[in-house]
Amino acid sequence: MLGSKGEPIVLEGIAARFRNICGAIIRDKLQTWITTSNWKNVPTTTKNVLLATLKEKFTFLEGQEEFARKFAEGLFGRCFRNWRSILNIEYVKKGKNARDDFGRIPPEMWEQFKNTPKAKALSEENTRKAMKAVKYPHHLGAGGYAVKIAKWRREEEEQRIAGLPNLFEGLDERSRNWVLARTPLFTPDGKVTFKHPTTPEIYKRLEQLAELQKKGLFKPNRERDQLTTAIGIAEHSGRVRGMSSTLP
Repeated sequence: MLGSKGEPIVLEGIAARFRNICGAIIRDKLQTWITTSNWKNVPTTTKNVLLATLKEKFTFLEGQEEFARKFAEGLFGRCFRNWRSILNIEYVKKGKNARDDFGRIPPEMWEQFKNTPKAKALSEENTRKAMKAVKYPHHLGAGGYAVKIAKWRREEEEQRIAGLPNLFEGLDERSRNWVLARTPLFTPDGKVTFKHPTTPEIYKRLEQLAELQKKGLFKPNRERDQLTTAIGIAEHSGRVRGMSSTLP
């Protein structure tokens, strides 16, 4: 069974295995493509080889193969970019030779890769994302959000039917997913708290944004939704109309 984006979600852990295998295929099959900075420039014939290799590991139900193929191709692209970043972080920056672990990388191509300015700068964005992940970690394990979202929506519907209060009222779906991924703890007086010390600040700002949105004082859009705004305020001490940037 596939999720809304084409990712496999039937068994818990299968999404992580799918992603890990895609990464392994990239590292095995694209060792002669490391100087190609844009995934779109990898030929279709080469991408077809990757997909064929993936199909040796997974079987897709009839009628879902095209859906899964599109998802897999996007995942391959992300894995390719991540691998090139890892080559930079773990090998170039540490003075190690990647050919010791990836022997099919041509010597001249490795020299070109490690001396290209773009390659040297490749890890900056990934490093920023990694730092943010450390600052606001989730507790989902390797499977990530994919295997949990359906469970969360089902639990929310069961709580609604049972007439229980919605503790996350006003939060949009992406914000609710972010909060639930960080294992909220519910106190006896009905309040929400978290184990990680940086998470409560983001949650408090999400609550404020939800209230401002209800009053029409905050109007989210595709580039600046509740979660993006809340995290941005916490990191940059910025302001949203009607919200203090110096909350305790």
